[in-house]
Amino acid sequence: MSFDIAHDPDQSEFYLESDAGRACLAYRKLGQDTLDLYHTSVPESLQDQGIAAALTEHALAYAKEKGYTVQPTCPYVQHYMSEHGLI
Repeated sequence: MSFDIAHDPDQSEFYLESDAGRACLAYRKLGQDTLDLYHTSVPESLQDQGIAAALTEHALAYAKEKGYTVQPTCPYVQHYMSEHGLI
């Protein structure tokens, strides 16, 4: 399944808008070269559809493209990265 994920650098988040609400993955920059992915939120009615994974994949692709190191302090992102052999 494909999701239309957007990036709002002013709010420091990747997000998906839907009629059921807003799902997002929030980050903060640490120094010049590290992104702390610290919070994932998906409305209950949108859970178990792969949205959190899609947000995480999008954030990781962005970090790679920009040359950032990722610090996953969000438990979901930690789990995702561990499951995919990224940490």
